[in-house]
Amino acid sequence: MPYKELEGNVIGGVWRGQEPAKELIYFQIEGQDKWFRLEYTGDLMLERANYMSEKLKKKAESGSGIEVGLEYDELSVGDAPHSPATTFNLVSYIQIRV
Repeated sequence: MPYKELEGNVIGGVWRGQEPAKELIYFQIEGQDKWFRLEYTGDLMLERANYMSEKLKKKAESGSGIEVGLEYDELSVGDAPHSPATTFNLVSYIQIRV
């Protein structure tokens, strides 16, 4: 299945999370209902996640937003019926537009 493409402004909060062997970043794009999720793995996952989250946070929380271009696909997290499934847009590629 081909990835979807989108350009837009990251607005509001930028959140960090962790799963085993993954560093996660969650953010919203203006005009989109679902949250977007970035996953970092490997040796430099912490450094990469720190860099990207700070870059997104700085402008997004200021109110002006930061323009990005990205490719994504849907990701459902949670095993129904035991816990409600949540659907995110899993980002496979992100580029910050300056």
